[in-house]
Amino acid sequence: MLLKKHIQLNHPRNHLKLIEGDGENQLFPPAVWSFMSKNFQKDGEITTGRKELLKQWQEEGCLDPVGKIKRFPTGKELLYSDGGPYNTDELSNRLKMYNLLQTEVGLIEYDLKRLLQEIQLGKKP
Repeated sequence: MLLKKHIQLNHPRNHLKLIEGDGENQLFPPAVWSFMSKNFQKDGEITTGRKELLKQWQEEGCLDPVGKIKRFPTGKELLYSDGGPYNTDELSNRLKMYNLLQTEVGLIEYDLKRLLQEIQLGKKP
């Protein structure tokens, strides 16, 4: 018999739920949010960094194919909530989503550094 322990994790400042939502940003720095919400063209389609992050979450198995949070054994959609009882699988999934978010923000930093270098060298972007 396998028993799964749960740990209470509260996260009232939940960055994950803002990625999918169309609501107002209250957690991300304005420059980061603007960059992640800006339209750009990829493979002939218009998308945003937020939409691309949702696709990555789907590809990594964090979300189901229609972009909804997978139902966990607790039957609660914890990832976008203000917290609740997590088991190890749910915590691992949350960590994976934050790691992908961190990567996306890191790409913003990379693009900004590249732009700064081009400006300093006098090249046109």
